[in-house]
Amino acid sequence: MINTQTFRILNECSSTCFYCADACLDEPSGMAECIRNCKVCGDICSLVSKILSTSFSNVKPLVAYCKTICEACADECEKHDHDHCDLCAKACRACASACEDYLQGNLATIKESPGESE
Repeated sequence: MINTQTFRILNECSSTCFYCADACLDEPSGMAECIRNCKVCGDICSLVSKILSTSFSNVKPLVAYCKTICEACADECEKHDHDHCDLCAKACRACASACEDYLQGNLATIKESPGESE
């Protein structure tokens, strides 16, 4: 059974990526790669969340790919000095960590996402 926190982190990352991609449209030129990464990451996180809600058993390769995409998106967002990029990078790092925990079977140790109240 999948931890509900995993769904929340995946969906939060997806939403944050789409928010960042949209906000990047209002920035000066040079944001194309960031927008592209955010859109792909948002789609992948959403897809993985949907697939994890089914009884499909071969999910580890998808979760591993999601982790890779989240790390790449975070790396790209960290190149830009915009609040929305910082927020997105943090959400992507939290999601990559959650994916790693899922892959390792450590669902109880999934880290809180950015902005989570303690």
